[in-house]
Amino acid sequence: MSDRLTMLRRAMAMESTPLDYYIIPTHNAHGTVETNERRLQYISGFSGTSGLAIVSKTAGYLFVEPKDYDLAQKEVLLKHWFVIVVDAVYSSDYWASWLANRAENAVVGIDARLIQDDKAELLRSLLATKKSRIKLPSQNLIDRIWKDKSAGTSGVFSDKPLHIGPG
Repeated sequence: MSDRLTMLRRAMAMESTPLDYYIIPTHNAHGTVETNERRLQYISGFSGTSGLAIVSKTAGYLFVEPKDYDLAQKEVLLKHWFVIVVDAVYSSDYWASWLANRAENAVVGIDARLIQDDKAELLRSLLATKKSRIKLPSQNLIDRIWKDKSAGTSGVFSDKPLHIGPG
């Protein structure tokens, strides 16, 4: 798993505007968890059906619900990941405010197909208060480094227009 984090961080650094953080949710573009699209499990080892990871240049943060805490503690390499318990019922957006509190003058990468519009807009507005911003890589960075990924999605984004923010 540490090799995968290294590859992801290399991909983050190679973006036209290097990324300080990259967000990896559990679900796919349809809001489901498919075997061939388990990006969060690929990068972290966590096999739960609900969670989100934020990878920085130096650390990995895994946000899980209380019911998945023991599973996360067992499956992820704790020397590479900090496991953060979040009550999704009362605080499903906690990760966005958590990140915004740390991301001063930062660039945050997301796959816009995997983050709901309202959550992306919330993140955008929170990041703006810290002079940070969202960047949309041309391809999902996990898909880019996942060389033996089974068929099902290329992770290449469509040219469907996406709007995040005013204007």
